[in-house]
Amino acid sequence: MQPADIFQSKCLGTNVVHYEALTIASKMATLLHHSSDSLRFTTRATELKKAINKHLWLEEKHYYAQYLYGRKNDIASTRSETLGEALSILFDVASPAQQSLLVKHVPIEDFGAPVFYPQIKDIPPYHNHAVWPFVSSYWMLASAKAMNEESVMEAMGSIYRAAMLFCTNKENFVVESGDYLGTQINSSNMLWSLSGNLSIVYRLLFGMRFEPDSLHFSPFVPERIAGKRKLSNFGYRDALFTIEMEGFGNSIASFTVDGVETPPVISADCSGKHKIRIVLSNKEMAKNGIHKCMNKESPNTVHATLHADTLKWENREDAVSYLLLRNGAVVSTQREQKALLVEEGDYQVIAIDASGTHSFASEPISYYKKNALLVYQVEQFNPISLRKAKGYAGRGFTAVSMKNREQHILIPIDLPAAGTYAIQWKYANGNGPINTENKCAIRSLYVDGDYLGIALFPQRGVDQWSNWGWSNVIKKKLPKGRHTLELRYRPINDNMNRRVNEALLDFVQLTRMAD
Repeated sequence: MQPADIFQSKCLGTNVVHYEALTIASKMATLLHHSSDSLRFTTRATELKKAINKHLWLEEKHYYAQYLYGRKNDIASTRSETLGEALSILFDVASPAQQSLLVKHVPIEDFGAPVFYPQIKDIPPYHNHAVWPFVSSYWMLASAKAMNEESVMEAMGSIYRAAMLFCTNKENFVVESGDYLGTQINSSNMLWSLSGNLSIVYRLLFGMRFEPDSLHFSPFVPERIAGKRKLSNFGYRDALFTIEMEGFGNSIASFTVDGVETPPVISADCSGKHKIRIVLSNKEMAKNGIHKCMNKESPNTVHATLHADTLKWENREDAVSYLLLRNGAVVSTQREQKALLVEEGDYQVIAIDASGTHSFASEPISYYKKNALLVYQVEQFNPISLRKAKGYAGRGFTAVSMKNREQHILIPIDLPAAGTYAIQWKYANGNGPINTENKCAIRSLYVDGDYLGIALFPQRGVDQWSNWGWSNVIKKKLPKGRHTLELRYRPINDNMNRRVNEALLDFVQLTRMAD
């Protein structure tokens, strides 16, 4: 995956957070009496929730896919991704039935829930091959919401074991050993690990949930840690509480404030000192089970190449078969490391090991006849030699630069047939390294004056102005005939750098997608 591919992917965790942000924005708009904005945010949130469940839920695995990825066609990474799975429960993207299935089926290892599963070979522990206490904390709270006591205990054990063993709250741990030695980056007293540890007491055992106008209590105390607990001098707005609790379970038998039986809710306008006493029902919770498993690595990603009409790829020693995909859909399952291509499209290969574990899909290989690919050079648009670039396809290139914010790149195109076209740019950006900094070039793409989306041109290496790669893909259904593509700079195209926002453009390619 190149940086533009990562931009184009649809990640479970990111989309779930966007759903919750839209939901909160709607509530804020309601409080501010902006009813039209509230409806707009609610509509967008509802549409996003439907899309997450339609495109990311894996019925056969009973959890959500890690993300959708590809270039012109999306396919699902069938790994579990613990933080995203947890947030889908906490923010109610998953239905109650899905929540129960999720917690039962997401893989849990001896030292906790891995960041994702299975692992990737030949990449040292950080997110890969790792357990993060803050991820375990969200998973613990999600497990409690799904009423899975065994999963809650596993998560608590993962957090407390590491804190007690190393006498601090480390950032992450190697999944196979539970040790921080071997991780690539780590910190002691890591804030999100600390707050995750504290959430065991406040959010789980005492069950505090903060709402805009009140504080709610819904404790979850596993039977194995039943007993008496006390919090002194707990401040909530203008009030100060001493809170005592006894028993186990996830239902309250008695909730009193200063000796008076009340619902387990404290109003936001409460003030002064008070004593809360909570008695739990001591009812045994259902045993829903968890997916405890050994650590596992997936096969390495296959590298495929096109030779005339034949797609070939190297043999993977850990693979027993291969999936051949065309336009994101499986064409065949085979042992041979080559395939004769007949139909046009974008092809990928996935390796499968003896346990049925899939590798990531190979980089897409485009197999199209010439009349399906339309290429338009951009050198006619005031080419400038700001960089000594080589290897471009045409007679030159042009630059999009912040030095000319009013620059509009107009490209007339002539489509031989109506259809859905994938639009992408061959570009170079040598303003920074591929793995950090903030000098991605961003522009807005229009066709015939209608906005299509963002065209993204990320860095490809320091001073790598002859390293040409593909932008993201934007797909649009277009009628036959003449049209005008246009790249514009707009305020929404500002990157985090704000000063450096430039790239070199070689050509734009339109691919007519198969029906």
